[in-house]
Amino acid sequence: MIRRLAFTLLALTLLSGVCDAQQSGAQQSGARRKVIIDQDAFGPAGSNLQAILMLLPWKKITQVPIDPTTRTFFKPEYIRQLAHGHAPFDAYLAEFGQSYPMWDELAVAVWLDPSIVTRSTRLLVDVDTSFTAGYGNTLSWSVGAGPGLGEREVLVVQDVEVPKFERMTLDLLSRATPAH
Repeated sequence: MIRRLAFTLLALTLLSGVCDAQQSGAQQSGARRKVIIDQDAFGPAGSNLQAILMLLPWKKITQVPIDPTTRTFFKPEYIRQLAHGHAPFDAYLAEFGQSYPMWDELAVAVWLDPSIVTRSTRLLVDVDTSFTAGYGNTLSWSVGAGPGLGEREVLVVQDVEVPKFERMTLDLLSRATPAH
């Protein structure tokens, strides 16, 4: 079923671990880059799912690593603003909301409006499923420098227009739930 979905859908946008695109000269020449995924958050199942998704015939894959989310904190004033809104989770947010980077929100925002991306690069990407100490790490290489073992060319988001992203997120999260 997932294979049919990949043929039907235009693109896959996924959140991943750190992918520091600001590399030294030696690394920019094509050496392998390791992208660290917090295995406590994703676990073996998440690594396997990402590996499977990377093998499917998506027309386009966009990877939103943790790096651009480090400037996207869910600020206390956002929590206060949304807690008094019309969203179904406003009471929950008022009581339990905390300031964290907006990891998921940014991945969704890039999917909804790719114009918020201000800097990106194309890399070859694969997932380590070797059941070694590196299991679950996402690996990337410069285009043309990979080992040729099935890695996919992926658009890796490096930076976004944070104010535009924040406005979009607050707008979407403050809307009332549509009638069904």
